[in-house]
Amino acid sequence: MGQTMLYRLLVACMLVSMPAVAGAFDFMLDGIFYNLVDGHAVVTHNGQSNCYSGDVVIPAQVTNDGTTYPVTAIGDYAFKGSAGLTHVTIPEGITSIGYGAFWDCMGLTSVTIPQSVASIDDYAFASCYSLRELVYNAVNCEDFGWSGSPFVYSGIENIIIGDNVKRIPDLFAYELESLKTVSIGKSVASIGMSAFDECVGLTSVHIKDLAAWCTISYHDWTSNPLYYARRLFLNGEEIKDLVIPSSVTSISSFAFVSCSHLTTVTIPNTVTSIGDYAFEDCPSLVKATIGNGVTSMGTKIFNYCDHLDNVTCIAGRPPVFTESGLFYDLGYYADATLHVLSESVTAYQSATYWQDFSLINGDAIFYLLGDVNGDSEINVTDVNNVIDIIINGGSSGGHSRVPSPYGNGWAIMGDVTGDDEVNIADINVIINYILGSQ
Repeated sequence: MGQTMLYRLLVACMLVSMPAVAGAFDFMLDGIFYNLVDGHAVVTHNGQSNCYSGDVVIPAQVTNDGTTYPVTAIGDYAFKGSAGLTHVTIPEGITSIGYGAFWDCMGLTSVTIPQSVASIDDYAFASCYSLRELVYNAVNCEDFGWSGSPFVYSGIENIIIGDNVKRIPDLFAYELESLKTVSIGKSVASIGMSAFDECVGLTSVHIKDLAAWCTISYHDWTSNPLYYARRLFLNGEEIKDLVIPSSVTSISSFAFVSCSHLTTVTIPNTVTSIGDYAFEDCPSLVKATIGNGVTSMGTKIFNYCDHLDNVTCIAGRPPVFTESGLFYDLGYYADATLHVLSESVTAYQSATYWQDFSLINGDAIFYLLGDVNGDSEINVTDVNNVIDIIINGGSSGGHSRVPSPYGNGWAIMGDVTGDDEVNIADINVIINYILGSQ
């Protein structure tokens, strides 16, 4: 019997054998039951199942017998089994959500976890089958309880991580097979172990800040929701021609793993290191350009990128790999061409792993992608130049050639994407680069 099946059976047994909830409570106000603990009010249960229904708004403070108390916690089993509960408002000031607090609230459709929450105990939202949207703003909640996700067996389809959240805990969305979309806030710096493991229904990941995304620390492949979703969207537009912002100095391991629609990657000169498996399993990737600032590269960065046939590295000295080369299989080196600066050919031919390329050409030319006017900057002037080329033909008439960042010698002026055309796609790449570098 597999571990997943054993885990499900364990949860089922716990549901059946869970002890009855004590009926004692200190007072009731506006239909909500409270206990008093150390001068604070804790939302509790009245000892009977299905005691809450409809839309429940938990207040930030309550007054009983002339004394006002802050409401700081939702206790164990507080709303358990309230099948009629459809929505709950959890106020700022709540710091903890107890064990099984909303367990089996089958009518609950959405929930927002406020910033003040520092702990969410096991099974807090377990078996909330109608729960479709989770907005998660808990900035101080580093990890959950021993059993993993508090949302196990819920019906969550959409998760929104708030812009102030810095860490997504281990097993955050573990086994949420109904999950379809995830929006990652711009402050997320780390995502814990198997945070999105077995989220097989994921279809898209949405971000607001590409530079921030590049530097997130992922514990493993399944920490990155992109591993299952395979499609990454920046401000609503899917990323296909990826230009890493110039503000980025390192690209994290697993950062773009399994990004299936990614076709080109351009890494600027500001980047000095690229992590393990950073672009593994990107089946549509055909061209990759690595800037001259890269000195360290992780293992198998482009592993299983089956159509990657052109790799350009304009670093004068071959970057050093931490363990193994760009690919797992030597067959990939036979199918791809490596483009380097003419004066660096000999160095790459003798460098560990780089020498595995069957064809190493010295035709790469130092060129800043998006710098259409050649002033060594990427700004609104370059956007205007591309617009001029599209509308009026510009001074180049769309035919002047400039050094290509893709290693094939030359490109049409204004053709930032490398598709031999000058169009709106080139403008979008430059704009995204400018916005991402600010």
